[in-house]
Amino acid sequence: MNKQARLLVLGLALLPIVVIANIARGQADIGFGTVLRVLAHSRHSTEYEVIMNFRLPRALVGLLAGAALALVGALLQTTLRNSLVSAGTLGIHAGAYLTAVAATVFLPAWVGRYPLLLTFAGGLLAVALVYALAGRTSHSPLRMVLSGLIVTMLLGSATNMIQILFENETRQLLIWGNGSLAQNDWTTVRSVWAPIAACLAAAWLFSRHLDAISLGEDTARSLGQRVGRVKLTIVLLSVFLSALIVSVTGPIGFVGLVAPHVVKLAGFRRHAALLPASALCGALLLVAADTLTYRPDTIANQVPVGAVMALIGAPWLLVLALRMARSHGMGAGLRQLQMSQYGAKGRFAYGIGAGVLLLVLFLVLVLGCTLASGFALSPRQVLLALIGQGEPLAQQIVLQFRLPRMAGAILAGAMLAASGLLVQGAVRNPLADPSIVGISSGAGAGVLLLIVLKPEASAWQYSAAALIGAFAAAAITFLLGWRARFQPGVLIMIGIAVSAAFSALIQILILQTPYSISAQIWMNGSTYAMRWTAVAVLAAASVILLPLSWLHGRRLELLGFDDEASTGLGLRPSLARLGALALGVALSALAVSQVGTVGFIGLLAPHAAQWLVGHSFRRRLTLACLIGGAMLAGADVIGRVIMIPNEIPSGTVAAMVGAPYLFYLLWRSQRRG
Repeated sequence: MNKQARLLVLGLALLPIVVIANIARGQADIGFGTVLRVLAHSRHSTEYEVIMNFRLPRALVGLLAGAALALVGALLQTTLRNSLVSAGTLGIHAGAYLTAVAATVFLPAWVGRYPLLLTFAGGLLAVALVYALAGRTSHSPLRMVLSGLIVTMLLGSATNMIQILFENETRQLLIWGNGSLAQNDWTTVRSVWAPIAACLAAAWLFSRHLDAISLGEDTARSLGQRVGRVKLTIVLLSVFLSALIVSVTGPIGFVGLVAPHVVKLAGFRRHAALLPASALCGALLLVAADTLTYRPDTIANQVPVGAVMALIGAPWLLVLALRMARSHGMGAGLRQLQMSQYGAKGRFAYGIGAGVLLLVLFLVLVLGCTLASGFALSPRQVLLALIGQGEPLAQQIVLQFRLPRMAGAILAGAMLAASGLLVQGAVRNPLADPSIVGISSGAGAGVLLLIVLKPEASAWQYSAAALIGAFAAAAITFLLGWRARFQPGVLIMIGIAVSAAFSALIQILILQTPYSISAQIWMNGSTYAMRWTAVAVLAAASVILLPLSWLHGRRLELLGFDDEASTGLGLRPSLARLGALALGVALSALAVSQVGTVGFIGLLAPHAAQWLVGHSFRRRLTLACLIGGAMLAGADVIGRVIMIPNEIPSGTVAAMVGAPYLFYLLWRSQRRG
């Protein structure tokens, strides 16, 4: 018996052990011996009913889902010749989840009748968008994964908006949306085991074709393979399997990324053995992760298995990114992603641009104080209230509620834009947005941890917690990025992994609070109920950190050259980079502490500023702050009035505008490239 056969036998031997361990865990633990005795003899006991109706179906669904997700990962990695792809990183899960949520609200009758059809359509939509963005012939692993990230953000923003607008209809999807294996009977097992088994068998029949494709498409064609037809079949099979699993468990990531790599590290190469070994590893991995989700002595707020898998899978993504950095550079995939190259033919005058943006800010401020879903005021009433005149009721509404909300949005938007500009300049990476490299998620996790431990904390304490979380995330991202010489692609992959880990922690913490829906809205970015105390935090941070950032401008301009040239010009690159990163992290953390995790502003505002005034850092900083403030304040106004009487969080509105715009820019760069 060779090594691979021994490993397969070992995995099969571990299956019953892992399943029994999973069955034994629950709100009330059951001993191993009791489980075996109940299954063998005690068919009329309470334990037997619990095991047979709840725990055993859950364990079997975990086995089937884990096997299917791991198989999908192995198939996609070979077919696309990209070791970083899986159903999660390609956006298939996000697309399937979006259609499931949308159907729950708009087509509830279809959810019960055609759940697989709905999720399959969403998965196909995601794959089509990724291919449109990355290009059908893209050979860059980074480009494919970045395209999946952008599509996931785009579809996730739409999903969040639906969940917030239709809170009552989608409330039951909150835990399921983070991945859940909970079962009440055998219905799911009976409905999915046959399709999954058929797909496993069909995939195994393609083993020889996949072996040929793994040698390269040209080699496969010379061996007589119809590469295009095989790839299309495998992608459709993968989307079908992913959609099937999402329809019963919700989106569960990282299984398809981790399991195939574990199997490959064990020495499996030929797909006739690699595919079943990956399925076996995925089944063991997911059931073991599910075992860790139980909290003894409680029946509420169980940890989603998707969050546990993210905590397990994020380190694997870090390892893969660093391995790829050592084997070959990953910066090439960003050469065509420079969005500022699509600027105007000529540059706008700095003064005109600043003047126009200040006027826009003032108009947005007045509009935000005027419009509301409840009590609308005229512009005259607002202006009188701002100068301390007018009706007492109007003054109270404007000065105590609407003005601090708008001021907080403007300050937070400016800080996020400045943070993005600083981080992008420090690491010479056009996509280094605080939300992408993990800073925002780290800050959000710090705030939510404080909410769980001390709900009555002050705004200043939330700021301190956000700083701790953000600097922890930034330390991981940038220390590992420094080891990889800040290669743009590697840094983005590290940031994605760190963001995934902290986002999983956020989901776990949200479920531990008694205000899970409110916490989720805040994490999507919200200026709702902003008070002057929070504005004071943002104002103090802006007064201190923005001038320091402006003074740091000359160093960041020199960092635009390579380190040798910067050193020759008298700069110490390491200290300059560290200072810029510290400022960027602090600005982002303090903004997140008051308005939640708002994405895209730190990415798009700096590029818009460069489109206007070129490469001068100080001019870009000024205009980026004005653009960022206008973006977040405008998103807040739109969110208040677009769906009266409901309010959409400003972060969700910003994402709904920013994600399609970013998608368009990257698609345009792909077409021109």
